[in-house]
Parts: sequence; structure tokens; C-alpha cells
Amino acid sequence: MELARRGKYLVLPVSGEHIVAVEDGSTARFSDVAGSTLKIRGETTLRFASDPSTVLRTHDPGAHLNQLIGIPIREALAHPRRGELLIFFEDGNELVVEDGPYENWHYTKVNPDRRRDVLRVHGGVGRTTY
Repeated sequence: MELARRGKYLVLPVSGEHIVAVEDGSTARFSDVAGSTLKIRGETTLRFASDPSTVLRTHDPGAHLNQLIGIPIREALAHPRRGELLIFFEDGNELVVEDGPYENWHYTKVNPDRRRDVLRVHGGVGRTTY
């Protein structure tokens, strides 16, 4: 599986999906048929559409992910040279996973038709790889 590009960003295939569950306090499971996941290990920032001046930062990703369950995702963009992940939701909320000194996030999607065909995307340490 390949990732699409939007300008300088890589596009994760979660547009139109939503978070259905948060597992282990750090892993979001998405609504797609494959049940793709996003594991977060680093600092996250949440900006609310209702008050963009309020920015919540935490090292406990579950605190932010639980607030976003059921909200459709507009798009998720990964910066290939900074390792950060930006997730934009249909209601205007934004979740940012910062770059850091280790791999701060891992996205995994298994092709339901070919279980050996797995997309793995990792961000942190100044880069995004897949």
C-alpha cells in the first residue's frame, strides 16, 4: 500500500473514518473495515474548534483520544521530515502528535483482502517512514 501526498505531507488513509475505541490509553482504533490503529507514545496537542485559543497539551494521549471518539476525520497528514502528525476532524478540532526523540506514533492498517499486505507508518526522530 502506498500513501498519497498532499503538498509536502503524506496522507494517512483515515479520511471519513472516526475513532471507535481507545485501547491501553494510547491506541486509537478506527472505523474502517481493516480496523486500522494509531498508537501514540509522545506528547499530543488538542485544539478545540469552539475555542481555538485554548490548546491542551498532554503526555497522556488517551485523555485526548477519548474526547474524539465518534467524530469523523477530515484528513490526517504526516510531515515526512519532521515526524509530526496532524489530524483534522470534521467538527474543526485538531489533534497534533509532536515530533520527538523517538518514534512518537505508529499507524497500522492491514489489507482485509490480503492479510500479508500491511501499511505501517511511523513518525518521530525528525522523520516519517513507511
